[in-house]
Amino acid sequence: MNLANPVLVRVTRTAYERVANRRKRAHAAGLCITCCTERPEAKHSVCGACSAKATQRTLQRRAVIRKRTKVHRIVELHERAGNDAFARYFYEDAVRHFEEALKTPEIEDGDRERVFKRLASAVFLQGDVTNESPLLAHLWKSSVNTAEASEKTFETLKQIGQQCWLECRTEEVLPMIARMMEQTEANNDTLLLKRLNGLMASYLVILGRYDEAASCFSAASTQAMNTTKEHDPHVPSLSYFEQALYSTIIGRTDNARDYFERAVQAAQRGGNGFSISSTWEDYAWWAKNLGELDIAKAGYEQALFLARRHNIQWRISYLCLLYADLLAYMGYYERAHEYVFDALAHDVRAPKVAVVLAAVGIPIALRMKDEQMLARCMESSAIGFAFQSGESGLIGHVAVAFVRLYVSRGDMSKACSLLHRAIHAVQGVEARQELAIEVARFGSDTDIALAQTLLEKAEATHRFGDMILQRELFDMFVSQRHGRIEEARAQARKLLKAQKVGVLSWYAYADLARSILPEEHRGIDSEVRHEEPFSNIVLTQREREVALLALKGLTNRAIAAALSIRENTIEKHMTAIMHRLGIRSRHQLAETDAFRVP
Repeated sequence: MNLANPVLVRVTRTAYERVANRRKRAHAAGLCITCCTERPEAKHSVCGACSAKATQRTLQRRAVIRKRTKVHRIVELHERAGNDAFARYFYEDAVRHFEEALKTPEIEDGDRERVFKRLASAVFLQGDVTNESPLLAHLWKSSVNTAEASEKTFETLKQIGQQCWLECRTEEVLPMIARMMEQTEANNDTLLLKRLNGLMASYLVILGRYDEAASCFSAASTQAMNTTKEHDPHVPSLSYFEQALYSTIIGRTDNARDYFERAVQAAQRGGNGFSISSTWEDYAWWAKNLGELDIAKAGYEQALFLARRHNIQWRISYLCLLYADLLAYMGYYERAHEYVFDALAHDVRAPKVAVVLAAVGIPIALRMKDEQMLARCMESSAIGFAFQSGESGLIGHVAVAFVRLYVSRGDMSKACSLLHRAIHAVQGVEARQELAIEVARFGSDTDIALAQTLLEKAEATHRFGDMILQRELFDMFVSQRHGRIEEARAQARKLLKAQKVGVLSWYAYADLARSILPEEHRGIDSEVRHEEPFSNIVLTQREREVALLALKGLTNRAIAAALSIRENTIEKHMTAIMHRLGIRSRHQLAETDAFRVP
C-alpha cells in the first residue's frame, strides 16, 4: 500500500480511529476490547476466547519465525560453504553446496535468486554445460524477461551470454540483447543503452560481423557522450576493452594496442581471475591477427597462467589449444604438439573446447603423424557446433582442419562439400584463417570466385596483418590449380624470399609455399625451429635473472650476493614471480610453461 497517497492516508486514519473508538466504548462498558461482546474475567480486559486466539496466533508466528530462521540458517550455511569453495577455486564443491541450498524447502525468493546466480557462475567456471541450461532458462525468465531493464538484468544478460558462447550458441545472445535494448529505450536510460550497444558490438566482433559492430560501437560512444554531459564529463565514452576492439576493426592499430594495455591494467585492478584472463586472451587475439606475434605469445601465456591459478579447467584446455595454434602458426610444431596433449589431459567436454580441439588438434596431429591424438581430436560434432555458433572465424578454422583430414584420407568429395558449406556460411564477412586458401587448393571452381571476393574485401579493410600474405598464397594455389606450375613456383619462391614471412614469424604460411616447390628446393623445414624458453613480457629482466638463479637451487641470500642486491629485495621479486606465474612455491618454477625449455 502506498501510504504517501493523501487519500489512502485519510482512509487508513479514519478506519483506525473507528476501531479505537469502538474498543474504548467496549472497555468503558466492561466488555472485551477485542471482540467487544463478551465480558472478561475480573481485572482482565480481554475475554478467555480472544486471549486463547491471541496466544495461538503468537505461537504460530513464533513457529513461522523459527522455521524461517532455520531455513535461512541452512541456506546461509550452504551458501557460505559454497562461497568458500568458490573462493578457493573448488568449483565442483561450490556447485554441490549451492545446489543443496536451493533444495532447502520454502527457501525465500530473494535467497533463491542470489544462490541461483552464484550457482550459474560456479557451473560456468566448472565448464559443466549439462547442468547449465535449466539455470539459464531460470535466469532469463526471472531477470532478463522483465518489464523493466536495469543494471541487475544487464549483469544477468552478460552471464547468460558467456554461457551461450561456451555452448556454441553465440548467435542466440543477439536477440536477448536486442530485446533488452528495446526496454531500455522505452525507459530512456541512456547510460544502460550505451552499455548494451557495447555488449552487442562485442558479440558481433566474435561473430565476425565487423561492420555492424563498428556501428554499435559508434552508437555506444555517442550515447555515452550525451550521458556524460549530464553526469561526469571524465567518464570515457567506451570502456578500454571496447575502445580496443573498436580501434582494431576500424584499422587504428596503434590505438588498439594502447587501449588493450589499459584494459589489462583496469582488469587487474578491479576484475576477477576469469575477466583478467579473458582480457589477456583478447589482447593476444588482436596481436596475432595484426602480426604482433611476440605480444600474442605473451598474452596467451598470461591468460593461461591465470586460468591455472584459478583452476578453471575448461579454460586451461581452451587456452592451451589457442597457444598451441599460435605456436604452430609460428612454426613451433613440436611445442604445439605438447600443448595439445596438455589440453587433452583435462578431459573437458564443453562444446567450445571440443570445437577448438578439432580446429587446432587435427592439423597438428596430421603434421606430427600422431594417430592417437588425431583420434581424440576428430570429434564429428565439432563441425555442427561450429556452424551452430555462427562465428565466422570458428567455422573457417574447423572447416580447414577437417578438410585437411579428409584430403589426407583421399576423400576429396567430402572436403569439397565442407568447403562449399563453410565459404557460404561466412559470406558477407571477412573470411579469416586459411579457409580461402583451402578453397583454392581443394574447393570447386565456383567457390574459388566467392573466396577471392571475400579475400579482396578483407584486404581492402587492412584490419589484419596477414591478409595480403593470404592473398598471395591464394593466387599461388590458383595458378597451380590451373596448371601454371612454373608461375606458381615463381610466386612461392618470391613469397619465401620476402622479409615479412620470416620477420613476422608466419612460418606456417611459409610451409604452405614450400609445399609447392620440388623437394630438393624446399630448404630448411620448419620443424627444426625452437621456441624461446620464456617471453620478455611475462617477467621483467630482473625477475628473469632471479628466477633462473632460483631454478639452479640458489637460496635468496645466495641470489642476493650474486646480483649484488639486498635479500629482502629478492624476496619481493620471488613473491612477484610466483604471483605472475600462478604458483605457490619456488619449487614449482620448473613446472611452469615460462621456464620449461624444449
